[in-house]
Amino acid sequence: MAPTGSRSDAQLLAASLSDPEAFGELYRRHERVMLGYFLHWARSPELAADLTAETFAAAFGSLSGYRAERGEPRAWLFGIARHVLARSIDRGRVEDGARRRLRMGKLVVDDETLERIEEIASLNGSVLAGASS
Repeated sequence: MAPTGSRSDAQLLAASLSDPEAFGELYRRHERVMLGYFLHWARSPELAADLTAETFAAAFGSLSGYRAERGEPRAWLFGIARHVLARSIDRGRVEDGARRRLRMGKLVVDDETLERIEEIASLNGSVLAGASS
């Protein structure tokens, strides 16, 4: 098996069905841009972290629904992110159904996480510019 870092996003998604560590690599690749996306809309580091966590939990719970012929994995993730954001706006709170289904604990945003998110926020849109690459 190829080292995780050399696999494409599509290969990581396929491998994630039986190897959660592959999904971890996909998460690490896209966490920064997802946080940037949510910071753009939410303007709150804590809220952006919460929305990002729910997005990746929803993606993990929907792995079997990904179809490569319908688009790139990154576009699929952003589609999930848009739905998570829309549901959260409609309901006036961040949804956590995907995280509950996966039995994930409540998200705790510590000082280190806040610093990382604030660093992303200070990049003034360059993270989001990377979303189209």
